[in-house]
Amino acid sequence: MERDNQLPLYLTYLPNGIAQGILGTLIPLYFIQGLGASLMDLGAMAFAASALLIPASIYFGSLPDRNRASKPYILFSFLAASIILYAMTQTANILIFQILYIALEFAGYLRGPSTSVLIAETFEKKQRGAVIAKEGFVEGIGVVTGLALCTIFVNTIGYTTLLLIACPLTFASFLIALLTLRDSPLYIERNLDRFESMVDRMEDFSVHLAGDGSIRPDLGGDWRFSRVANMKLFAIGRAVFAFAASNAFTTLSIFLLSRVNFTSSTIFLIFLIRSIFGSVSYLFIDRIFGSKGGLSIKLGTGMRVILVLIFPVILILPSPLSLILAAILLSLIAISWSIYSVGFGLVTMLYAQPGSLGVYDALASVGGALGNYSGGLIPTLFGFEALFILSGVLFLISLILFYLSRI
Repeated sequence: MERDNQLPLYLTYLPNGIAQGILGTLIPLYFIQGLGASLMDLGAMAFAASALLIPASIYFGSLPDRNRASKPYILFSFLAASIILYAMTQTANILIFQILYIALEFAGYLRGPSTSVLIAETFEKKQRGAVIAKEGFVEGIGVVTGLALCTIFVNTIGYTTLLLIACPLTFASFLIALLTLRDSPLYIERNLDRFESMVDRMEDFSVHLAGDGSIRPDLGGDWRFSRVANMKLFAIGRAVFAFAASNAFTTLSIFLLSRVNFTSSTIFLIFLIRSIFGSVSYLFIDRIFGSKGGLSIKLGTGMRVILVLIFPVILILPSPLSLILAAILLSLIAISWSIYSVGFGLVTMLYAQPGSLGVYDALASVGGALGNYSGGLIPTLFGFEALFILSGVLFLISLILFYLSRI
């Protein structure tokens, strides 16, 4: 097991983080303004990508465990993404762009479970929370850099050139991964975690075992032995969370552009501020929550319930108050994601069975697909206010499911 050399992992994801910082906000704006697509086209494109990932993620998510290797899939993800991005810059056809975007999402997804397995099998259980947080911080720094490039150069070099810049950045991550990442020679670490968890439950059982053979609560009246995580409810909660997130944020940049009347450079600036706070928050999450993944998930989800419901207030505020509130809300939403994502990584590493990561992602893709489509449909039919209200309710439902799952 590798305990100290975390630098190759962080260096690998830095250039890709810069590319993601460019693409996350750029693609919707490029698609709508550059290619002349509609909100319905944007929602349909995101929906198709998520829907097709539902069956694919079950298979893709099992590959690292099945073949006991993560590096080949991480390499393929980076290489394929860089090629697809170049192809996206060479087309002005809306349908072809949509197909390429779907392919890009496929390539990007494969990297997720492969990275999770690589971390789980390379680092000790007590280190993983810090490794996930630091990896998120480094990639977040990349996102900040990418958004800064967009903010400074969007009005001078245009959307197409910015999209083209993402190609060599993603390819750079491929080269770094090729030269530095190493798979663990023994894929046993998570099995050891489960054995340790089983021993802990046996010790817990002995604490609750009375002299007559009956089971009793502890001095505080808690039945800790009976509190086993319900991963089915957890998976459903994640699907609803993904539905809420996609529903709220698929067309968010268009909301800021068309309803709040921010300029493109202002939108990139707001997302830049958001990413700075989101990235820095990764430095503190592990110190605050440690290995309490369930607590992180519930706090991150609860924050989103409140923040998304407040979002329509931006519409009634004059400038620059609307700009300030948008930056604050998006920054807090980014922090909530940092908290949630680290918690999710810890929970799935501890409780998910080998080869099952794709199942959780498939259910999330179901929610994400519905949210991507409704994210374009609802504002077209009912307005953005209805979109944010629905998202807040969905986040609340996911929070309830997480509590009931006992993670």
